Amino acid sequence: MTVTLRPAFRVFNIGIGTALLSGLALLAMTAPSAAQNVTIGFGEGAALTERTVQIIALITILSLAPSILVMVTSFTRIVVVLSLLRTAIGVQQSPPNTVVISLALFLTAFVMGPIFQQAYDAGIKPLIANEIEIG
Repeated sequence: MTVTLRPAFRVFNIGIGTALLSGLALLAMTAPSAAQNVTIGFGEGAALTERTVQIIALITILSLAPSILVMVTSFTRIVVVLSLLRTAIGVQQSPPNTVVISLALFLTAFVMGPIFQQAYDAGIKPLIANEIEIG
């Protein structure tokens, strides 16, 4: 008794074999990249403390950035006006909320640009040039 395979079944078996062989080849190529080390040097003594405080301050500012954007800028007012404009036109969901928020962010950056430039010129620029000290 002989068993003959149908052509479609042979193609299916060849496809499985090719997929397994390519998967093994991909697994073999990933071996050298598994042993990577990352080291971060913070310095020693006072430099270590200073660097640690700077990193904590940076993480704090990044986590509070959205609330600072809402409280300090005109972002909230622009969002409210754009939402009222959308309702006044008579379309409830025509520009989605993501579009309204994106437009509000762009307009906030445009409106607050001169204020941010003045704050940079008066505060951050002299601090970077060591003309003023913290504390």
